[in-house]
Parts: sequence; structure tokens; C-alpha cells
Amino acid sequence: MLLRKNLTDAMNALRRSRSLSITAFSEEVGISRSSMQALLNGTGNPRMDTVEHVAARLCLDPAVLLSGSLTRPQLDVAISLLRALDFFASFSDEEKEKFASLFLEMISMVKDD
Repeated sequence: MLLRKNLTDAMNALRRSRSLSITAFSEEVGISRSSMQALLNGTGNPRMDTVEHVAARLCLDPAVLLSGSLTRPQLDVAISLLRALDFFASFSDEEKEKFASLFLEMISMVKDD
């Protein structure tokens, strides 16, 4: 049961981090919508090859999906960071350089306090 809960929590966090519908997320990982629904609800009982397939499509080690190594607050922070990175990726190169410069300046201000 613990592995299934870990998988459910990880899959829900990943789907939320991408702001995807269940259908879009199931297409991204290459499993049926009904299988995805079962995984997200914690009612699915996927075979190991399915977990490996999903992990490969998400560019993750399968252990990440099953380990439950992050607490709920840590998952929420990770999701926020992923969303910020997605937003940052949409910047032009010039905007990225300016943002990086301002970010480093902000860090030095906090570090000096």
C-alpha cells in the first residue's frame, strides 16, 4: 500500500506541476486515461513495467515515483519551483540574462544581512 500511495502522490504532484488535465497527462506518459485516473486516485495496481514506462516518459528514475522521499510540503515547493522554471524558460535570452543578474543581486543583498 505504501508504494501505491507514494506513486499516487508523485503522479498527482507531477500532473499539477505541469497544470495538465488527466487526459493530457495520460497522453504525455503514454498510458490510457482510465489507467491514469486509477493511478491518480490510488486505486490502480500498475505492473512494474508500467511504472518503468511512466518514469522513462517523465525522464525520472522509477525509484523517484515509488520512494515517497518528499513530504507533502516539499512536493509543494518542488511544484512551485518547476512552475517558476517553466515560466523562466519562456523568457528571451536577453530577459534571462537580466533576470539572472537581478537574482544574483537579490541573493547578495540577503546574504549581506
